[in-house]
Amino acid sequence: MAASSECKVSVDKLEAPNDWAKWKWHMSTVLRSYGLEDIVSGVRKCVVLPVEPKEEEKKLYAAWQKDDAKAASLLASALSRWVAELVHY
Repeated sequence: MAASSECKVSVDKLEAPNDWAKWKWHMSTVLRSYGLEDIVSGVRKCVVLPVEPKEEEKKLYAAWQKDDAKAASLLASALSRWVAELVHY
């Protein structure tokens, strides 16, 4: 049986401001474990595609989009309904 590189983690939802420090630490750990912390921090920037992108540029762009969606999903799943309603896109 092959080992899975994905791990399931349960994070308490962010409910109130007094939960912030613990939640932030836990989410930072989770994002690091998935290799996504640099997406959230803005260190890894989205590739800007030229008018006629090369194949490698397309791959980098697609990978960034996929990782950005993963990070957003992880973060959204760790917010209480009340806190999620405060988030504006």
